Amino acid sequence: MKKRHFLFLFFLSICFVKVKAQEYSNHEIQIKVCLENETRAWIKRDLNSGINSWAQFPFTGIAWNNRDGSFFNKKGWDNIYSNMKESIQNDPKERSDVFENRNYNIKLLNYEWAWVSYDQEIKRNENWKVNTSEMRLMTKIGNEWKIVSQISLWDYSKLFNNGYQLTNQLGKIVQHSTALGSVDWLIETNLFGNIIILFPIGLPDNLKKSNLEIEFDGEFLYGKHQLYKPGSGGKPTPDNSVNYVRIDKVK
Repeated sequence: MKKRHFLFLFFLSICFVKVKAQEYSNHEIQIKVCLENETRAWIKRDLNSGINSWAQFPFTGIAWNNRDGSFFNKKGWDNIYSNMKESIQNDPKERSDVFENRNYNIKLLNYEWAWVSYDQEIKRNENWKVNTSEMRLMTKIGNEWKIVSQISLWDYSKLFNNGYQLTNQLGKIVQHSTALGSVDWLIETNLFGNIIILFPIGLPDNLKKSNLEIEFDGEFLYGKHQLYKPGSGGKPTPDNSVNYVRIDKVK
């Protein structure tokens, strides 16, 4: 009798372990689907699909490093949404990127929260490929996992030609006064059907003159440079951010 009782309990424990393993596997699948859908929406420049992957909390956050050594950081869903919307409006063209996520490390903290890290590779053509290190804090809302926090780290030392190539691009040099008396020299140009402002990398000092019209070759980059306007008490007040443009040649 005792032997039968033991076998029965042993059988129940095995079933319990199998059920828990299946539940964990289902959570992992749902998390991966959410992350891949978010990247796919970013490539397609699909705002509505993109926001569906996010938890829209006041503490939702996003951060990544920039080419110039600075970092981009947005806190609060309203700020993140505004930035996503502006980015897609300024650059609405669907990209040809193909991506693959690898080396997932998913840690379920409980049934509502999870920490995820993984590697991502994005290919655009034979000569363009980038690998990034990705980290996410996820939460489950209803029956769906959503992104609460995104951290993306790019190795810019191995990255070249990661944007939209520009040839014979017309532009005008403009000046933006920043905090603490410093000045950013920017380029105003017509791109993707809109007049936009770009932060130039490699602009010669002799061209840093207000309203100077130039024609240049270069590359529109998707990283952001944060602009500031004078604040009170010597503290800078965030103004807005603009995309980078690499200047290869001025004609």
